[in-house]
Amino acid sequence: MSVIFAVRQIKRHTNAIRQCLLMIENIEIYLAYNNMTISEVFRILDKSCLYNELCFIPTILSNDKNGSFETILNVTTLCRIDSSIIFDANDKEYIKGFLSMLGKSDINGQILNCKMYKDIFKKKLKILEDKEQESCKSISTIILGFGILLAIIII
Repeated sequence: MSVIFAVRQIKRHTNAIRQCLLMIENIEIYLAYNNMTISEVFRILDKSCLYNELCFIPTILSNDKNGSFETILNVTTLCRIDSSIIFDANDKEYIKGFLSMLGKSDINGQILNCKMYKDIFKKKLKILEDKEQESCKSISTIILGFGILLAIIII
């Protein structure tokens, strides 16, 4: 059972990284082509059902009391990211790094920030997808082995 749980966690981690990558790509598009503010971008992201693993998005919006995102990465958001069990320590630092630069520079600087972190998350996603495939192969081998063992015991 612990093997199945471990595979499930790997799949969930992979999905969360995939959602981070999608979030960054969409933020880049919203900033570059729609000329939206960070506040508007996060309102759209929060309404989407594509980011259910990214628990920090609603936290960012709940901290936006007066419509301005002076500090996206405040104590509440940091705690929310740090308390997530889906991401590893490196992922959390990458997310914090990405969010810390949003709204701090001009549009071109923010787009460059998106491109840099998009590359980081693409590499991480590739590693996790490979790990997920290996784990799925391992679990199927273990299940097949238990099935053969059970068949031998019954016979």
